Formats: sequence, C-alpha cells, structure tokens
Amino acid sequence: MAGATRSTISAMLKEDYGPRIVDQFSKKKLIMKLLRRNRKDFGGDGAYIPLMTQRSHSHGARAESGTLPTAGNVSMKETTIQAKFNYAKIMVTGPSRAVARKDKYAFARTLKLEIMSAVESFSDDFCRQLYGDGSGIVATCGVTSGSSTVVVADTRNLREGQNVDLRVINGGADLVTGRTVDAVLSDTTFTLSGATVTTTAANGVFIKDNATTAGAVHEIMGIRGIINDQNPDDIQTSSAPATLQGLD
Repeated sequence: MAGATRSTISAMLKEDYGPRIVDQFSKKKLIMKLLRRNRKDFGGDGAYIPLMTQRSHSHGARAESGTLPTAGNVSMKETTIQAKFNYAKIMVTGPSRAVARKDKYAFARTLKLEIMSAVESFSDDFCRQLYGDGSGIVATCGVTSGSSTVVVADTRNLREGQNVDLRVINGGADLVTGRTVDAVLSDTTFTLSGATVTTTAANGVFIKDNATTAGAVHEIMGIRGIINDQNPDDIQTSSAPATLQGLD
C-alpha cells in the first residue's frame, strides 16, 4: 500500500536539539569544603614556621609542703614550606571560535567551554593531590604481562584522555611516558595507548611529568602523607618522603 512513511519524508525532517550540553561528571569537591584555605601572602624562598612539638609537663599533685614537680620545657621544631605550582593549558584555533560565535551556531563558545573544562579537570585532580601521599602516584600497578590492558590496585583516579607515565615507584626508571588512558574498563583495569606494557606492583601510574625518575615530585603533599593510619606518631607512609617540610 502506497503512502507516506518515515523513509519517504526523511529529507524534510528536522533534528530536535537539546537546550544545552549536559555534563556527565560529578562536580562535588568535598575535601575543598573541609579544608581551610590560607589566604595569607606567600613568597620568597619559602615559609618558615615554628611548631610546638612538646608541651612543658611540669605539673603534679603533691602533699602540703611537699616537693614541687621538676621544671620542664617546651620543645620546638621549625617547618619549611616550599611552594608547589599547578598549571592547565588549553589551545583553540581562530576558525573554531568563529564557527561557534553565536548561540544559533553552537551549544557553547569554544574558548569558554575549553576554559571551564580545564578548570573542572584541574579541580578534580587537585582534590586527588589533597587526598594523596605526596608521591604523585595516580594508581599502583598490579601484574600486567605484555598487554595494553593494565592492571592496577584501583582506577578511581584514572580518567579517559589522561596523559600519563608508568614508572618504578619512588624515583625509579620510566617504563613508558606520554601515553594516553584510552578507557577505564573496571575498578582495577584500564587500557593504555601505544605498545603493550609489562608491570609489577613496584610500578605506578603518574600524571605525565608530575614526578621524575630522580624522585622529585612536583605535586603538593596530601593528607595521606601527613597522617599515618598505622603509626599516629609518624607522618610518613610507605610511598611518601621520609620527612615532611623538615619534620620527621
């Protein structure tokens, strides 16, 4: 039976676009709300802050006319805080801005979209650093044998499109550098661009160039490197530096 169908009228149908771009990523930054930001001026070679590490325990209960407790003293240490720097880089072409210059041409302005995305991505990674142990590790590797699907302990900090290095933890040699996280497959696996890799638990995933083979880490120190859940009197963890800002 002849008649109009979707296929016969397809050339005249319009596409119905939504009103805006829908962001699929969480913007919650809980740790940023819990930590107090220091807005004091900072510069020079570093900030030197004296810390009281022991009180004067020179007190005690005595009988009338008894011998008073032995005098004690306060113990002090000096902590040194060096600045760390984080950057975000974007690039847009003139034509890409021109073709998206009005609402009727695009859902967003190219430059504004790239800036907002870079800010959100940086905020997400900065929260990872705040939670971290100062080692720069995004994920600790597991056993991967000649595969582009890499096994790790946890993929929570991995994002598709991240530019990463794989290397020996704590300043060891590079395995591969400048690779891209193609896809996060599960809680413990992700795929890596380029040739296959072999890893062990002695290896880690780092954001590209955030740490060096010489052991230098450009990221900030996080709470996991300040607080040791196994020994409350010790500030270091197994993968963090032996000292923190001059303290051990």
